[in-house]
Amino acid sequence: MALPIIFDCDGVLINSEGIYIDVELAIMRQAGMDIGMAQYQAQFVGIPHDQLLLALRAESNARGLTFPEDFEAQHAVEVERRFAVELAAVPGLVPLLEAHSGPRAVASSSNPEPLAEKLAFTGLDGYFAPHIYSTKQAGRGKPAPDVYLMAAEKLGLPPAACTVIEDSANGAKAGVAAGMRVWGFTGAGHGDAGLSARLLEAGAQAVFDDYGAIQAHLVAGDLF
Repeated sequence: MALPIIFDCDGVLINSEGIYIDVELAIMRQAGMDIGMAQYQAQFVGIPHDQLLLALRAESNARGLTFPEDFEAQHAVEVERRFAVELAAVPGLVPLLEAHSGPRAVASSSNPEPLAEKLAFTGLDGYFAPHIYSTKQAGRGKPAPDVYLMAAEKLGLPPAACTVIEDSANGAKAGVAAGMRVWGFTGAGHGDAGLSARLLEAGAQAVFDDYGAIQAHLVAGDLF
């Protein structure tokens, strides 16, 4: 299994995306804005935090609501509380990483410091270091391809040789724009019933709901 793989982090390597979504939706509900899960995952998931703030503020304004100015403070406190007791690697990931012999990297919308902290806390950093990259380091955030292109360059590989594993439509679009094969992933437990369809619509060539299925395809050499 020597296929070069570039992994998104939140919702692909660790279960953090579901925590982020729960916290963000709760804060916005308290501000009077009820966003459906499908809309939220399609519009607001997979982008850098600063872009998320701008997008949520714009949505609030469009609905005639006041965006909570303490959003970031509320977010930080609740995310830290839940991470301390809930944060974990996605089931099945470690066996895949143990079996995978090819080049790999992380390409995430998280800022560099929290990205490093999450990977260290879950014991995953050693599987990827030093190839752990943030959109903050690369330039534009997803759905722009910058962080995926950066990861491929650092691995010394042409983009077309790389496979991206993503859980969000914005991330899948970034991988496609980078000229990479994209596999969607729905196995972290946070996706709604329409996530697979949105990943395929965004350009994913296949969607997997667990790492055992991905491992089986890698062993079989079935790259679609």
